[in-house]
Amino acid sequence: MDDEDRKACSGLQDVNSHKLLFFKSRACALCSRLETHVQQASMPVVRICADKDRQWATEILTYDVDRVPAFVLCNQKGEAIAKSGHPKGFQHMCASLDCLQQMASHPRKRKQCQ
Repeated sequence: MDDEDRKACSGLQDVNSHKLLFFKSRACALCSRLETHVQQASMPVVRICADKDRQWATEILTYDVDRVPAFVLCNQKGEAIAKSGHPKGFQHMCASLDCLQQMASHPRKRKQCQ
């Protein structure tokens, strides 16, 4: 298990706040481009490398991730409350990231991310 995996495991166990799961791949250029925006997120982000299918199979199946990049917003219990959907490009994924962060900070004013 490398440092990235240890951080992901630790982040998944944190039950104090909403968290954003960022499913990515090392071979994905869009995933790499999004990393700067993910680093600036206003909430905890757990990065999960989908290249390691066996290690993260439970999370990939639980959150129904079939493509990367993908964002999943989870509540304190680890339940998915929103997802980014299929990636349609850089601008779409940045907008999805912003929308999911707004949903986490204003839970009563939930809107659907496009």
